[in-house]
Amino acid sequence: MSSKFVLFLCFILSSSTLFAKKNSELPLPPFASEVKDKLIFGKLSEDEVATLKATLKSEILQELKVPEQEWKQDVQPQLNFLELDGYFRMRVDAFNHCDLGTYNPANGIGTSGCPPPLSYLNAADAEQRPSWLLSANMRLRVDPTLNVSEDIRIKGTVDIFDNLVLGSTPYYMTGHEFPNPSIPMAFLSGTQNTPLVGINNPYGAINVKRLWGEVTTPAGELRFGRMPIQFGLGLLYNAGNLDTNDYGDNIDGVMFATRVFGHYLIPGASVSYTGAVGRGRGYNFSQEAGKVLVNAEPGPRYDLDPMDNVYSLFLMFSKKDKEIDAKVLLTENKLVLNYGLLGSYRFQLRDSMYAMLSPDKSDKWSDLNKEMIDRDAHMGVLSLWGDVRWSKLHIEAEAAGNFGRIANSKGLWGSDDANKDKKDPIWLIQGGVALKSKYAFLNDRLEVGLDAGWASGGQAGEKNTYFRFNPDYRIDMLLFNQILGTISNAYYLRPHVGYFFTENLGIRGDVISSFAAASEATPGKSHVLGLEIDGSVVYQSAEGLHLVLQYGLLIPFAGLSHMDTVDAKFRTATTASAIRLFAGISF
Repeated sequence: MSSKFVLFLCFILSSSTLFAKKNSELPLPPFASEVKDKLIFGKLSEDEVATLKATLKSEILQELKVPEQEWKQDVQPQLNFLELDGYFRMRVDAFNHCDLGTYNPANGIGTSGCPPPLSYLNAADAEQRPSWLLSANMRLRVDPTLNVSEDIRIKGTVDIFDNLVLGSTPYYMTGHEFPNPSIPMAFLSGTQNTPLVGINNPYGAINVKRLWGEVTTPAGELRFGRMPIQFGLGLLYNAGNLDTNDYGDNIDGVMFATRVFGHYLIPGASVSYTGAVGRGRGYNFSQEAGKVLVNAEPGPRYDLDPMDNVYSLFLMFSKKDKEIDAKVLLTENKLVLNYGLLGSYRFQLRDSMYAMLSPDKSDKWSDLNKEMIDRDAHMGVLSLWGDVRWSKLHIEAEAAGNFGRIANSKGLWGSDDANKDKKDPIWLIQGGVALKSKYAFLNDRLEVGLDAGWASGGQAGEKNTYFRFNPDYRIDMLLFNQILGTISNAYYLRPHVGYFFTENLGIRGDVISSFAAASEATPGKSHVLGLEIDGSVVYQSAEGLHLVLQYGLLIPFAGLSHMDTVDAKFRTATTASAIRLFAGISF
């Protein structure tokens, strides 16, 4: 027997003896006292050594034995076939003089896109006209992911009760031509029906917004279907994924995303418009001239003419650090620089003046071609985005523009009489810039910043030079959000300050000064539009609860007033205000 092995056994037994003195729950093995003396003095035979080895091995394994699930090697967690993300929200809004008091019921003309209360139209005395709009709406957004495998998945976006106004589908609305004989008025029933398209609601209870597939390959990720598109600040393309958004941009096509030298490279192509859609096995041309045979079942559908389609080709190139990597660099007092470029080319050869094939258009196939005209339209889209963070400073900006030419401008913009037969080419020259900035003090509790933006405009009626910010890019509560609809033919400055009492609770104040880029295109023929003051209290929990209380006050200036052509009165825009209570739950 090897002397090294004997010494090793002595070490084990000595250690076991010492350990047993400290822990009475683990006594010495039964054989230890019998063989200790022989082991020390080398009196063990080969058979006894073999027996000792086997016994030691058995005892050690018995002492170390643990349940099976504890000693198995770690395995990858099983892939969930269905994953659900999204949010539920409800908003309560109160608007005072959102129509700015410039609306004239006699001709239906005003300077605000926000309508007055309906009873405003029946008030004989202007002083007694109501000024408040009070409403609440909700939405449940579900973003499902079906994991077919680790590399193949199907994603979508489904909105349930999409911005459904509370109380808008009362039980008494039967959806028929006659009233409900048992409940002839809403006062007699306080319950709600399911939203039904064309019966008690213009939209259905469930709206599928997006549906696309993703395939991960060694070279990158392939995406196809109807999918969201987002770039930079969302000035041009905005997916609208925040729980405060209302819209969201989608494209029908294919994308391929890959990484090249630490940058994302995403080429893609989409069909932006198809014109009329028909289906195979649905139209029988062998019938009598002018007659069609339509199958009862939908069947496969086709684009009826590719010549009137709008096609888009695009390429996105960007560098964007993960948030956790950016925070590490900032703690090391290093500069975090991200940037991107989006280029797109869009074209349409012919233009169909209808949206879909329907019975109210024509029952003769040959008449459909009369609804089409040659356009020969081409446009390039370019957007540049940059994001700089250093220490407590954060600056982000995006500049975007459209440049193109429509060879045949018949029927576009302006009055029908002036442009009905016009076929001169139109040049599209549009652009916009947005800037966001903030600087943090007092251990990041206090934030101050200055935001700014500009969108090109032009003469009234010449919309070819108007650039429109994406409607989900919001900077205020009233002027651009409700009254004008979006930022166009305008520029603004927005200083803001925020303070966080805790990681979850904070307040913020914004002052927005807005001006018209082209004064002649405003109702009041003035550059000054308004001054808005917005304040909010925000609570956000780690569990996904999001609460916001907002108040906004708009002081309109001359650009929002107008001379009424009916009664030749100058209608001065009045001060407007808004209150919003927002409650959201993210999951």
